Formats: sequence, C-alpha cells, structure tokens
Amino acid sequence: MDGIFLRKSLEKIKGIEDEKLEQIYQSGNRICFQTEGNFLHFSLNHLLPFISISPRMSFSPDEPKGFVMFLRNTVKNSRILSIEQMGYDRVIIIALEKMHYGVRRRYEMVVELMGKFSNMILVDVERRKILMAHRNLKTKYREILPGATFEHYPRRQMNPYLMRSEDLIGLRFAELYGKVEGFSRLLMDEIKLRCGISNDQIIDRDIAESLIHKIHALIEEAMNTPGVYLYEDEEKVYVSPLKLKHLEKMRYEHHDEIHEGLETALSRIEHKMESTQLVKRILAEIGIRKRKMEKLLSTLKSEYENSREYERYRKFGEILKANLKTAVVESNSAICFDWEKGENVEIPIDPKKSVMENAQVYFERYRKLLRKMRILEERIEKVEDELEELENIEKYVNLTRDLEELRELEIKVLGKTKRDEMRKTDEMLGVLRFEKNGFTILVGKNAKQNEFLSFKVANLDDLWFHARNTAGSHVILRKAGKEPPRDVVEFAARIAATFSKASNSSKVEVDFTEVRNLRKPKNSRKGFVIYKNHKTLLVEPLEHLELSSRKGN
Repeated sequence: MDGIFLRKSLEKIKGIEDEKLEQIYQSGNRICFQTEGNFLHFSLNHLLPFISISPRMSFSPDEPKGFVMFLRNTVKNSRILSIEQMGYDRVIIIALEKMHYGVRRRYEMVVELMGKFSNMILVDVERRKILMAHRNLKTKYREILPGATFEHYPRRQMNPYLMRSEDLIGLRFAELYGKVEGFSRLLMDEIKLRCGISNDQIIDRDIAESLIHKIHALIEEAMNTPGVYLYEDEEKVYVSPLKLKHLEKMRYEHHDEIHEGLETALSRIEHKMESTQLVKRILAEIGIRKRKMEKLLSTLKSEYENSREYERYRKFGEILKANLKTAVVESNSAICFDWEKGENVEIPIDPKKSVMENAQVYFERYRKLLRKMRILEERIEKVEDELEELENIEKYVNLTRDLEELRELEIKVLGKTKRDEMRKTDEMLGVLRFEKNGFTILVGKNAKQNEFLSFKVANLDDLWFHARNTAGSHVILRKAGKEPPRDVVEFAARIAATFSKASNSSKVEVDFTEVRNLRKPKNSRKGFVIYKNHKTLLVEPLEHLELSSRKGN
C-alpha cells in the first residue's frame, strides 16, 4: 500500500473517529481494533502492509501476545480522537484518550506501513516516550524500544503538492523513484507512461511542469476512483487505487470494497510466496537427488560394461574343455585350438591347476558375471525409472503454482509423510491430472505409473498418447462416453510432448491411439508397449503460462 492509496483508504477509516476502542485482537502479524461499530484492520505483513476497515473481523484471532496484551491493558476502552496521515507518507497516527483513575491520559498509536519495517508503536504523548512496539529495533536513525524517546523516521521525500519545477530540473526520471512522497514504483511507472518519457530522460522545465501536473491529476483520479484494482501475473500481485494504463495488458479485477480487495490481494500474495518457496525447496532436493542418481547410474553402467567380458570367460572355459588332452601348457598360459576361428589361441591359466580346473574357474567367473549383469540391469532400469520420474516431477514443478499439487509433490520428493500413510496410498499416488473442457487427462511420471495407467486404469476406448521415437510419459485422455473435440486431443498431445525427452524442441511428433490398440510384449521392460492404428500430431510443448492452473480451459 503506497501513500496515495493510504490517503484514499483514510476517507472511510476516519468515520470511526470519536468511537470507543472496545477490544484488540491479533493473528500473527495481523492486528484488529474493534470499535463501537467497525473493525479496523492492520496488516504488518511485509508482503502487503495495509490498514483497512470493515463491518466484521476477517481473521480468527490467536491467543494475544505481549504487545496486544499491553494494548488491552493500556488503551482498551479509550476514545479515538483522530486518525491522520503524515503528509502522503505511509505513516498513520491514531490519537487516543483514556481516563486512568480520574486522570486523562493521551496516547498516539503510530502505524508505519513500510514493507519489512512495518510496525505499530504506542507512544505516551506527554512524555514522547515509547511505551511498547510490535517490533523492537535499533537502527542508525532511531531506537524503537520501550522507554526510548520516540522520533519519526526521517522524511526525505518531496510532498507532491509542495514540489516545484526547480526541484526536478536536471534530474533523470529514474532518480524520482522513491523521491516523491506517496508514490510507489507502480505509480511512478504510470506517471512515466502518461508523460511519455523514459527513465533516462533529463527533466527540463517543460517536462517538470508536465510531471507535476500529471502527479496532481493522478492523485485526484485515485481519490475519485471507487474501490481497488488488483493486477496479477504469474509472479506478483499489484494493488492500485486506480486503473493503470501501463498494466492494461495484464489481467486485473476491481473490488468496490477496499478491505475486500486488500484481503484478496494478501491471500494471493501469500499463496504465491508459499508456492515459490515450495518450488525452490522441491527443485533443490530434485537437483541433489538427480546428481546422486546420475553419478550412481554412471558407476553402474561402467560396471556393466566391465562385466561384459562374461562371454569371453565362457568361451575360454569351453575351449579349454575341448582341448583337455591337446592343450600345450606354457608357464601361465595354454595354447589351444579355437574351432570357431580355425586357429590356435593363447588362454591365460593358473599353472598350479589342471586344464579342466582352469576351465571350471572360467565357467564360475562366467556365471558370477552373468548374475552380476542381471542384477546391474535391474538396478540400472530402476535408477533410470527413478531419474525419469524426478525429471518429470521437475518439469511439472516448473509448470504449476497450485499449492495442493506442490504439497503433494513435496511429500513425494522430500518424503514428508509417515511410512504407514505411504503404505495406504496406491500406485496412483503422484499421477498428474489435468482438466480440459470437462475431460480428464492422466500422466504417468515413471515406467511403473505408465504401465499402470495404460493397462490397469485406462478403458479400452480411452485415448493413449506418447511422444514419437523418444522416451516420455504415457498420457491417457479419459473419454467417459464422450468424443473429445479436436482442441482437447491437441491439448493431451501437447502434454505428452511436454513430458518427454523432446520437450525442449519447438515441435514434437506425438502418436495417439485407442488403448485397445496397445500391447505389451512378453518379458519386455516395464512401461514398454507396442501399438497400432495410430495417428500422429505435430504439436508444441506447453508453456509455463498454459499450465499455471490444471484447468486447461
């Protein structure tokens, strides 16, 4: 909330002047004053600090902490004398008066709505001493501590109605950010557009006069525009007291009631913040796990390649066995006839053992390596499946900001659930779901889920999608007795392209067919299928904005 918005909000808030402060509530960094007919809300949340008024309390109060308990003991049942703003700054001063044992006491509640430094400070007016603050702090400018002399934060900004052209001439427009009282960067960007200038523009007298005129006009427009405007993109929510031309391409909504709009904005901002933090945590953990798995996979494949000699050992054993009587033993080797090559070959042996014993040694090495190869194949397949699942989760995490989905993925990746709860879930845990025009689309994240979806979940007439000639997820479009329109089919194909190894390509070929046309060859690896009667679509993988919600409408 900038100073202009604060000035606009005060028009309604000042209506509670001369009312009695009946009770004080708290929920985290939210504080609420209950008066005789209204609730005055204070958000000291650094994401969106604000003050607003409503006929009801908009949060469930917690057990009050020290600051609120002190306020109850000190200023509960006091009279609200006045509510004033310091110029166009983000500072509100609420003057309170209360009788203490026949003595009239005056207090000021100083509310500073300044991002991470937002605070509420109760001041004894007569002594100018701080009685208590929501946040105690000490900076080079002042101390906010009980008993300290209260001083307002130094004001260095220009009052928009006291500004002169001479104050602006010679400055670049970019230097005005943070210099005009009441004007946030959002409003200064609006002034820049309305004046048709750039950040590097040097301000001359004509531009200065135009700027001052536009600033005054914007203040008047803000004050005369009812309600609040919320502008929103994937990363941020912007709150404005008026409609903004420089954000006209961004989606926005208007709320007639300022309090309702601010509550909505705070809820969305907190949602975005939580989802952003979740995304960072999940991606960091995925990165760690992927690096470990890639290292393990490299080691396993190296061992696998080194174990490929098992056939050579079998061949040595068979040659030695076939040359039991004819082998010429020389030191550490035996010269034997290789019937396949039609020539003599030299085979390393242990001279302390007979030719037959050496053959048995080679056969035993062969059997050991063969067992090892099979174990390595299983481990490699398992690690590759886990790595593929992590890569698909990584893609989806980058595409969604849905909190419920992210929390589910956090459980999946970080293991933040009890082992017995994990056992209660089935193979559908973590299957990705999308909606498009009333149709459900399911996406497997690994080979096990792919096979489960295609052969256990899907109906025979459902549509199956897979990126052509590359590894990727099985995607099932549930028909549910209806024929999906072209746009739904294309959306499912784009999902299949997105969750494939070809997702970075501009265009991806995706095959699709009815599930009845799938077949799993005997003894084939998990998730492998062959299919017939398919069609192919050339589609673009989905962008982040298109999957910001699971509703593909």
